[in-house]
Amino acid sequence: MSDKEFSLRCDILSLRIAGKIDSRFDTEKAISTVYSKGQIMNKPKVKLVGQDGNIFNILGIASRALKEAGYADEAKEMQTEVFASDSYEEALAIVLQYVDEADDDDEYECEECGSVIDSDDYECYGGLCEECYENGSM
Repeated sequence: MSDKEFSLRCDILSLRIAGKIDSRFDTEKAISTVYSKGQIMNKPKVKLVGQDGNIFNILGIASRALKEAGYADEAKEMQTEVFASDSYEEALAIVLQYVDEADDDDEYECEECGSVIDSDDYECYGGLCEECYENGSM
């Protein structure tokens, strides 16, 4: 078992312990989601803490991140599952099957120049560093 697969199984176990996934079917669904198209999906990181907690806002953030990472089909699948969910908690658990929560100290690369930026600048400038953002908006 690879380190990534072990980490995935630990994440899923944590969800089961927390009561977010309550059956073997849900566990297998979570595993199959991460093994998208026969490969381990590199779940994009999104900053959810400090965001508007409305599920539609969270869904939008997660969908955008999935599409930017090349997982448009998974974004549609996630949306369909969230719309069919019965509660906020279930909807949030579905979103977290597709994306990872970003830590405050996570660093990102500017999508234009590749320089390292912190998560606040990444969110504030839409994936760009301040310099590229200002140059592009002039």
